[in-house]
Amino acid sequence: IQKECDNFRAHDVHDIVEIPHNCENLVDHLMVFKNKKNPDGTLKKRKTRLTARGDAQRHKIDYDQTFAPTVRASALKLFFVLCCKWRLQVMQFDVQAAFLQSNLDCVMYMRAPPGVGVPPGCCLRLKKAVHGTKQAGRCFNLQFSSFLKKLGFHQSSIDPCMFTRQRGEHMDMLAIHVDDGLLAVDSSELHKEVMGAIQKRWK
Repeated sequence: IQKECDNFRAHDVHDIVEIPHNCENLVDHLMVFKNKKNPDGTLKKRKTRLTARGDAQRHKIDYDQTFAPTVRASALKLFFVLCCKWRLQVMQFDVQAAFLQSNLDCVMYMRAPPGVGVPPGCCLRLKKAVHGTKQAGRCFNLQFSSFLKKLGFHQSSIDPCMFTRQRGEHMDMLAIHVDDGLLAVDSSELHKEVMGAIQKRWK
């Protein structure tokens, strides 16, 4: 639990504020506990995640749009066909703490869990799209897509989760599914370049 609270502080997820008199909705928190296991079934680690009770959110008060695209199976088939044709190296990656680094698109207040050190009469004003919020996936997708465009990638008009980048006769490709992605390039140096940029922004 302490590690998750430290993660919130490291990513500047919230501010501690007095509960506003005009606060229209104050959502509860929810602690989710999960055991991650190795392929042989033995315990790998215990994981704790502090989430917001998204079921308590109210439309037009603390969320608006929630749709976030995910890459289609047909687009992935085309992705691998082109990788074979152009002899590209394919690497899988996971964006660490993706939602905790995505700016929230509205004002939202959440009750603090015990042990966080919040004074009576105060709550957490969320600045990032924590797990459990209805718009978390959308906030991350929009900001990650904008980030890729700054790296020179172009978003596909056929599938918004597919991106390409032309470099002379060379082509780079990237597919994203929530916070998991596939990167296809023609050299390990380019892989390090792109992943280095992603890891610098999404620490």
